[in-house]
Amino acid sequence: MNETSDRDAAEVEQQIADAFKQELSACADLESFAVSALDPWQGRPIRKVAAEEPPAADEILCLLFARATKTYKAALLLARQGYGEQAAMLNRSLFEGMAVAHWVAANEEEAAKRFLRGWKFDQYLLARVLEGTGWLEEGAEAPGPDLSDAELGEMRKDFGAYGQNLWTGHANLRKLVDEIEADWGNKDERRLLRNFLRVVNRDNTSFFTRRHQDSQKPPAVWQTMAYMSLSAPHL
Repeated sequence: MNETSDRDAAEVEQQIADAFKQELSACADLESFAVSALDPWQGRPIRKVAAEEPPAADEILCLLFARATKTYKAALLLARQGYGEQAAMLNRSLFEGMAVAHWVAANEEEAAKRFLRGWKFDQYLLARVLEGTGWLEEGAEAPGPDLSDAELGEMRKDFGAYGQNLWTGHANLRKLVDEIEADWGNKDERRLLRNFLRVVNRDNTSFFTRRHQDSQKPPAVWQTMAYMSLSAPHL
């Protein structure tokens, strides 16, 4: 960056900070609340006999929270700098992570079984793709787990032939939300969850798939929409 572009970037950040002071403050408070709820950890201890032991539901939830916290910080950083559309792309994964975390909490044994199997299947599929690229040295094999035909058959059934299903086994995010919705508070709270899926998450997804039809809206509007989405995983 040259001196002029640095100055322009600083001016944009200041304009956003001034125009969205309350929204930025609310996002920072939300982050502090979420972190303080888990640090220091007040729940039951997470014990592992060995490092290679498959993760149980509590460990999976910790992993999901750690990833969501980093994603939240990254989205907020992008929004502060004027990259609202890019922040919205990250917000989409936050919503999915929130839904997965609720499913894990309600299906601890099933989650523990599926999590490692889903990871192994992803590694297997990646190895098969790498072998077809021509990037490997002659005679070299792509690293991946050794799976029996029976294991592969079950994994394809659970996760889709190409790994297109969520590791929870749901065909898509809508199916996952359908399952967790029944345990989602009262009627108004369930409607809010459904509306985030129908409107906010759908809008965030649109940034991956097409040029948004309302691209003439000022950046400030996009920032407001991004901040709305940031709250979804923590409701």
